[in-house]
Amino acid sequence: MTEPSRTHLVVRRLTDAAQLRALLHREPVNPVDDLDDPGAVEQALGVRTGSDRRVFGLVHPEHPERVRTVVWVALTHGVPDSLVPLTDGAGSSDTRPDVDSADTAVFWSIWNDDRTVEGVGRGGDLIEGAAELLRAEHPGLSTMVTLSPAPGLRDWANAPERVEVAPDPLDRAAVATAAARYLTARDERGRPIDPVARFHLGNGARLWRVVPDADPSPRGRARSFGLLVNYRYEPEDRAANRAALDAGRISLGDQVRELLG
Repeated sequence: MTEPSRTHLVVRRLTDAAQLRALLHREPVNPVDDLDDPGAVEQALGVRTGSDRRVFGLVHPEHPERVRTVVWVALTHGVPDSLVPLTDGAGSSDTRPDVDSADTAVFWSIWNDDRTVEGVGRGGDLIEGAAELLRAEHPGLSTMVTLSPAPGLRDWANAPERVEVAPDPLDRAAVATAAARYLTARDERGRPIDPVARFHLGNGARLWRVVPDADPSPRGRARSFGLLVNYRYEPEDRAANRAALDAGRISLGDQVRELLG
């Protein structure tokens, strides 16, 4: 029998209500604010696991009840400019997108839930596997993109050495430009300094777009002036994007390239 530590983890769609509720309680990226209110939790669960939503986990094939890494996905028409409809809902159920005609899959929250799950597999494997399952279910999906935080942006922009050029939080253009510079900055080892950028770019995504005011929550304002980031995953580009990163270049979308001048 294969040793558990060498077993390759697999990507599974998660549908068990009790498991999803437990994951919602542990969600660290975009948590529910009123976890002590059962009604608020059930409402959030309904929004985040509705017919236009998918949840995938990286699990041990013999223990699917334990999830190493989880990703929440929304199926949409076009790329959304705000996190709010994804976390809080867009209104009544009859205004939710028609899943069969959705053209975009938005990976809007990914995190490690149980690091003690043994096996071979990483977060990038989860995104790749989830994308394959989504395309098999919905062949019309043409865009795979994240709506990700830039957790260190505000601290970076407000550092003493940059205080004279720190953006006005109310100036969308200034915040977007600062974000483009921050997300393409690298440390002494040549890696993106932002941990989320490091993850997605290292997995072959493109730094496609920055979206000011996409997360108006106090949490979003505190970490990145409310700005979120689209990293775009295209199967045919992932190897080239990783090679570019290894060579010290970050693959950019047109909007980010223009912001950098």
